[in-house]
Amino acid sequence: MKRNWPLSLVSGAVIFGAVLLLVALSYVWLPWNPLAMDIPHRLLAPSPSHPFGTDQFGRDVFANVLVGGRISLAVAVSALAIGLLGGVPIGLFAASQGGIADSLLARFNDLVFAFPALLIAALISGVAGPGAIDAIAAIGIFNIPVFARVTRAAARSFWQRDYIAAAITSGKTRFRIVAGHIFPNLLPALLIQAAIQVSLAILAEAGLAYVGLGAQPPAPDWGRMLQSAGTLIDTAPWLAIFPGIAILLTSFALSLISDGLRDVLDPRR
Repeated sequence: MKRNWPLSLVSGAVIFGAVLLLVALSYVWLPWNPLAMDIPHRLLAPSPSHPFGTDQFGRDVFANVLVGGRISLAVAVSALAIGLLGGVPIGLFAASQGGIADSLLARFNDLVFAFPALLIAALISGVAGPGAIDAIAAIGIFNIPVFARVTRAAARSFWQRDYIAAAITSGKTRFRIVAGHIFPNLLPALLIQAAIQVSLAILAEAGLAYVGLGAQPPAPDWGRMLQSAGTLIDTAPWLAIFPGIAILLTSFALSLISDGLRDVLDPRR
């Protein structure tokens, strides 16, 4: 039987694949050195020699957008890894134990959600100084309760199934049940949530960089490029347009992917 893939999944995969391809290309080829200043050619409008124009220091915007994608994607994927590695075990443990463990997880979620990623980043920056590592830590810490909550909710529903009761009756330990029956069935929900969180992480990283809590100069960053373009929006709008499009397309593509995965993987659909 031929599977008809959702248009949202295909469209999102194509757009996100193109972004990944361009970012990967920046590791082996760049039209210009993203950090090289060329003051005589500052604020040039987009042209064949500079497709995205140049900034106030004469740096090529196209090269900076490509290199900035490295940081945004690296931060998003690293924060996702922290969320998965921290949140999934907590959610699995709480769902398997119930009682006080479940209550403690709920209180932990409430505590972390009370501190937005921006505030967490500000606290970390106050101790260690601003940087990409702080953005990863802040977004990753915020991802932990998200994945813990998703994992706990899905796992609790599986613990009520007849085949789990049969496994318990047969003498299987809770660890073996979790590893062999619960976790494999959680993968679709985790995959969908992962796509959502990467999309949100890219927006959060841009926001942190915009207020100076992300990657620091001279490293190119989409959010900081937007911040730098604020005072030049009237004379050089391309400085804001192109990094803004990069953020929008990447986040939108991941949102499409999450919707498509939900249509494919959710049995209720």
